[in-house]
Amino acid sequence: MNNWKAFTKNIGQVKQNTRKEVSFESSQPLEISRVEPGCSSCTKFLDYKDNILTLRYEAGSFPVHLKSAGQAVINKSVTVYYENGGHDVLKFVGFLIP
Repeated sequence: MNNWKAFTKNIGQVKQNTRKEVSFESSQPLEISRVEPGCSSCTKFLDYKDNILTLRYEAGSFPVHLKSAGQAVINKSVTVYYENGGHDVLKFVGFLIP
């Protein structure tokens, strides 16, 4: 049985230098020991309550070398570790825009 209703979330377009909350819903209550973002400078674990794990993504400045493309790909992950020793990787994707 899957621990999460979805392992990947599309967060759409995110404007540079803004914050966006990202939520994942678990299929049942989970005993989480820790959550480790792949990018600790831009992704923060906020809470796990009532089967909802909440993260905050802090978008940085738009990369100058991609200005002509008009958008940059966001591809972030967090690893959720459980008390029983197991783990899952959750991902969120989207586009950073100027």
